[in-house]
Amino acid sequence: MRLDAIPVDLSELAALSAYQRRALALRCLAALGALALVDDAGPEGDRLIGVDEAAAILGMSASTLRHRGKRHPAFVDNGTRKQAYSVKRIQRMIASR
Repeated sequence: MRLDAIPVDLSELAALSAYQRRALALRCLAALGALALVDDAGPEGDRLIGVDEAAAILGMSASTLRHRGKRHPAFVDNGTRKQAYSVKRIQRMIASR
């Protein structure tokens, strides 16, 4: 079943087999995960970037940035194990140098 074909009527969902319901739920979760990782600016104009991109902007090695982790001022806890850094915070750091 395609995500755009998800029944709006709950009685139609009840007609799906247990396997179809699980498969649909997993596809919906995968789509939500993909949407959460979209790399564009949010409402405040900020976006999160990974270690490699942040290290390149800051002019330091990715290894050093990974090691500093949560102690780095641009670090943002995004609820996952992957480290994320705020572009706005990095820009402020560079401007204050």
